[in-house]
Amino acid sequence: MKIFTIKPNRTGKVRTTLYLEDIEFENMNTLLGFGLVRYETYNDEEFLVFKEAIGIPKFNKFYASRIKGFDDPYLTEVCKMLLYLNPNPDKLLRKKICEFIVLRFSQLEMRPSNIKSTEMVSMPVLTFEMVEAALSIVYVTEDNAEKKYYPKTGVFILFSKNSKYSKGDKISIHAQSRSQAIVGHLSSAIHIAAEHLIDTQEFMKITNTKIEDTKLVRTHRGVASLRMIAKYMKDDTKEIIADHNAAAPFPTTRTMKKYKEFLAIEEGKSLSEITTALSISKSTAVEFKNLKDIFNYL
Repeated sequence: MKIFTIKPNRTGKVRTTLYLEDIEFENMNTLLGFGLVRYETYNDEEFLVFKEAIGIPKFNKFYASRIKGFDDPYLTEVCKMLLYLNPNPDKLLRKKICEFIVLRFSQLEMRPSNIKSTEMVSMPVLTFEMVEAALSIVYVTEDNAEKKYYPKTGVFILFSKNSKYSKGDKISIHAQSRSQAIVGHLSSAIHIAAEHLIDTQEFMKITNTKIEDTKLVRTHRGVASLRMIAKYMKDDTKEIIADHNAAAPFPTTRTMKKYKEFLAIEEGKSLSEITTALSISKSTAVEFKNLKDIFNYL
């Protein structure tokens, strides 16, 4: 489902981020109803929270590593990013985008001054004409849906353009939203891992250790620990595991393997013969006999 569309920019200023006023929602009532967005309030000011992060590009790397020329791939990338935030720009905005790239992101070099030839001044390597050509190529290419740009970075919250929050407030609110998202994603991953075990190990009881062993629950540090799995497991997950474990007969892989060996034993063997052959206790042998009446195969 497409949640929103970025509006054309008619402010006369190049847009480098998004505010609530910059986007248009397809159907807000539906989005609210499905929990894809929600409004929250902090210090009497309302902001919008998204269930999944929305794409907003960051330009930090272009300040650290400036664009060296027309063939620099960074030039194409920054054109895509600015066209994403400023869709369908008119002639004036395209001119402003080109000027913006030259002034903000071009590498500088020392050249003779146009005023005093004996003096050297710092000048952008990029020219307006270079950037205009690159922007035109990207603008045409972006019509191809397969090559359409979408940011790899994003946020969970949008503020109003007239927000009175300080920069520190916004950073704090964003941090809280990302923390909540991490918890949500971890809980979902744990639930998916539990369902995977239910599907693939129908007769095995599920434990947190078995969930960890699937290696499906991961953080940026690697496979989630047992402590993390226990901490972030939802009540729904605990419930499906409890329901499964009530019916699943085998607590360990070893017991299940022994049961398979039991099924291969000839009919008519005595309890003593079975316990000797499988190196199991009489109570386990009795349990296997009972299970055989329930399960015809594994």
